[in-house]
Amino acid sequence: MNRKSVVNARSSLRTLLPDAQSVSFLLSASILALTCEMTWAQEMTQQTLTVTDAQPAGKAKKKQDQAKPDDKMQLPQVLVESRNVIPIGEQPDAEGIHNYVVTRTTTGSKAKLPNSFVPQTVATVSRKLMDDQAVRTINEALTNVAGVNNATPGYFPLDQYYVATIRGFPNSMVLRDGLWDPAPFGNQAVVSVDRVEVLKGPSALMYGAFIGGIGGVINVISKKPLPYFAGQIGTEIDNFGSHVLKGDVSTPLTADGNWLARTSFLIGGYDAFYQTSQYTKAAVSEIIQGRLSAQDAITAGYEYRWQRSKPYSGIPYQAAMGKSPNQYLSSLGWFGRDLNVNDPRGFWTFVSQNVRFAYEHEFNQDWSFKSSSQYTKTARDQTAITATAGFSPVGSPLYTQNFQQIKMGPVYSIDTDQTLTGHFDTLGIKHDLVAGARFADSWYKMDMRRPTPNPFGTGANAITFTNPYDPNWGVPFGNLQQYMYGFSAQSQFNEYINDIISFTDRLRLSTGLNYVQYNSYSRSGMNPNPAMQGSTLYHKNGIGWRVGLMYDILPELTGYASYATTFQPQPSNVTTDGHIQNFDPLYGDQKEVGLKYNVTDFATAGVALYDIILSNVTAADPDPLNAQNGYKVQTGKQRSTGGEVETTLHPLPGWDMLASYSHINARIVQDGTYQIGSPVPNVPKDYFRFWTTYEFQDGPAQGFTIGGGLTTSAGRTTNLISQASPNLVAYLGGYTTFDLMAAYRFGPAKVSVNIKNLFNTRYWAGTASSYNYLYPGQPLTVIARLSVDF
Repeated sequence: MNRKSVVNARSSLRTLLPDAQSVSFLLSASILALTCEMTWAQEMTQQTLTVTDAQPAGKAKKKQDQAKPDDKMQLPQVLVESRNVIPIGEQPDAEGIHNYVVTRTTTGSKAKLPNSFVPQTVATVSRKLMDDQAVRTINEALTNVAGVNNATPGYFPLDQYYVATIRGFPNSMVLRDGLWDPAPFGNQAVVSVDRVEVLKGPSALMYGAFIGGIGGVINVISKKPLPYFAGQIGTEIDNFGSHVLKGDVSTPLTADGNWLARTSFLIGGYDAFYQTSQYTKAAVSEIIQGRLSAQDAITAGYEYRWQRSKPYSGIPYQAAMGKSPNQYLSSLGWFGRDLNVNDPRGFWTFVSQNVRFAYEHEFNQDWSFKSSSQYTKTARDQTAITATAGFSPVGSPLYTQNFQQIKMGPVYSIDTDQTLTGHFDTLGIKHDLVAGARFADSWYKMDMRRPTPNPFGTGANAITFTNPYDPNWGVPFGNLQQYMYGFSAQSQFNEYINDIISFTDRLRLSTGLNYVQYNSYSRSGMNPNPAMQGSTLYHKNGIGWRVGLMYDILPELTGYASYATTFQPQPSNVTTDGHIQNFDPLYGDQKEVGLKYNVTDFATAGVALYDIILSNVTAADPDPLNAQNGYKVQTGKQRSTGGEVETTLHPLPGWDMLASYSHINARIVQDGTYQIGSPVPNVPKDYFRFWTTYEFQDGPAQGFTIGGGLTTSAGRTTNLISQASPNLVAYLGGYTTFDLMAAYRFGPAKVSVNIKNLFNTRYWAGTASSYNYLYPGQPLTVIARLSVDF
């Protein structure tokens, strides 16, 4: 494939979409033909479906999502005359809605199998847990998962969970319902989210190259329609002035219940503890599910997400003084948590649209086929006037202003996945087989702009100030002109197969591989003419695989050991001064052993030990000037060893509990730039999270829920330690915070109050710019919510 063919293939959305659709159609047709040939010979009988409601259609009013199995209320009855009818909608026994316990996920296997059939750790943040904690962002939800860390705190206005680290390594991409959703900064709306699943360790077996992260993968699962009419509308405020309106309505579209729909929406203005923190968020999601026949079903979904925020980059912390190798860090001062060193004229705007479609066919109880497709269009427009912190020649703090505008997108992405699932026996040995083919593509333009003429300048002409509480913001600037042009595209086609072989009722072997062909193309330069820009193109292939042995010590307790590999192409890095950097792919492997305990509606628990090695990792250039211009280096090899304990528990009606602990030792083991043994930044060695709630079931306190929890984190570093300047690293201390919640349900209404950081502990939550700027921890925050079911 040459450069011209790639450029032509990606010249416009109109020319590319037919190619993707053709690939999807051919894959679907080939797999469908294979499965038809295997099962069509069997005699198939027509199934009839009869659905009756406990009340007339459209009249059944039930609690939406909050209803528990212990509640004495009559749910609509679904009577099925055939056991082979394909299910649609949210099932009556759906996990994670009435308690925190989730024993079945699809992220680790792409099949409806228990977590004990996956020889890796899979953690789930349930819908009820997110509701009890008043979670606003996916970042915040992930604080419940052992081994997941983020330099960006949960309160940050942009949902930056795409840069979370899992077991010490960056999450590569984000999934929505198992498909690629590369929206900048996530830009998610929790109102449409059912749960968040995290597969820990290499994920190339299931998701290929660009989403085959070494640390793991994050999969955001959407809500499904209910088989009866139910709705909820609610409002939310906090002590900083936020005000949010959100709703969720589900309804049958036909009297027989064969077509269902669910609509979720959110609109609101948020405020936080720091200056000029206002941001507005709006989202609407629509999902429709329907049966074409007893064995055929479709799901169609659309989501629109919009957000406009004020920039925020944390609080000045430290800056370098002296000359290398004797440079050292010195404090820039002590500032209040309300400081925001950004010109208030700046803004961030994000717009995302997501369209999903899935077709499912069940040939019989053992064989099924699913074709899933997703199209995402997203864009961001950022203007920020910030200040780099440093010291003047006489040693006093000095802040140098700089201007940047980034127009990224639209970012287009397509993902299609054709999956065949089968359960069969050979010579008395059971098999659970998943095989499929997948095509994913993403491409976008990015332009950087600056004022003409540029009033900020450089060197002696630079605009500076000495007191961040008294900056000289508001320097006029003229028309914005493009000075950097870029185009980037990446695609992958992969075929995968995974077979879980049950030798006995207790002993299972999981083995599979994924063969991936991938392309990456980048073009950048100072001239708008593509012929005058530098470009790079590569086309390669690779294999990711996993093998694992599982043994049921008890029916509920499974021991396992696994070995998994991954590889991930690293896209070219376009620096702000126009250079294109190319890197070798990431290569990694993980050894993991553990125990899993799963009992539906009672408990999930897991203990895991792991050892991960990753080669060819990229990081910011240790040279401060190069890092400022966006240069990266390949650090060589990193290693992460550690252990995790994770549990969710529903011991009694109304009582729910979560506890998670992780110990991570992630370090550089081979490198020419950074010190050997340098810890991976923003990864605490020890982290503990506990949360519990109890809802009174009877007596005078019936309807009340009380709960709370704590978070304890060890200290961590702000950046990798350079061999040239070993003293340029800051250490952030550990912390402990406490949270409380209370709620009361009266009839269809529910009022709740969440208090976060009860004792207003002051701590550092993450790094915004290495040791230069840090994000403070969220101060005492009170969130009040009122919701009404109808």
